[in-house]
Amino acid sequence: MKVNEKVEARRLRLEYGLSLKEISKQLGVAKSSVSLWVRDITLTPNQKMELIKQEKITHGQIEAARINKLLAKTRYKAFQEAGFQRSKHDYDFRVICSLYWGEGTKDKNSFSISNCDSDMLKLIGKWLVGEGYSDIITFRIQYYDENGLSEREVRNYWMNELPFLTENNFRKSTICKINRASQRKKIGTRPYGTATITVHRTELVQSIYGGIAFLKNGCVV
Repeated sequence: MKVNEKVEARRLRLEYGLSLKEISKQLGVAKSSVSLWVRDITLTPNQKMELIKQEKITHGQIEAARINKLLAKTRYKAFQEAGFQRSKHDYDFRVICSLYWGEGTKDKNSFSISNCDSDMLKLIGKWLVGEGYSDIITFRIQYYDENGLSEREVRNYWMNELPFLTENNFRKSTICKINRASQRKKIGTRPYGTATITVHRTELVQSIYGGIAFLKNGCVV
């Protein structure tokens, strides 16, 4: 028997009126053990009322979380349906959906694509700007400093290639290191690195998923 734990469990129940679950959590023992140890302790009316309040709060939190989850699913379905319908008549949207299908991160709430091809990112960026997301586009670069280019030089390259970018769009770059296994094969192959363009908007990415569903069904017209 865990004598010390039993003594402490009884003290917590008697002095503070803690629930079996809370005592079990604090002491790191099974709830069933706590129940046996404290079953002869009678709680005061105030302690009972406090436990009832806590149970109501917990139940309310669980119910709120459940409702929020259902609402989120409903919103997702609505956004996806809108994207599915848009794909029927919007060729440019279908192109973006195709690119995201192949290159996107598949996040629930963020549209994000990484690539080293500036032409691809230019196409995506121009579309995002046209959709009104220019102010919330984030742009992050990963590059190898062994290529001998400074971060400013790499940034300038991307800003020249992607005219829609401003300094406000950039986030801190990631400087990669060549490991032994690579045998320095990546030196010189991508001097300006790989860039990631991101927009944190649930409606956007979920509508893209709807467009992908349209393409999966072979509904291209």
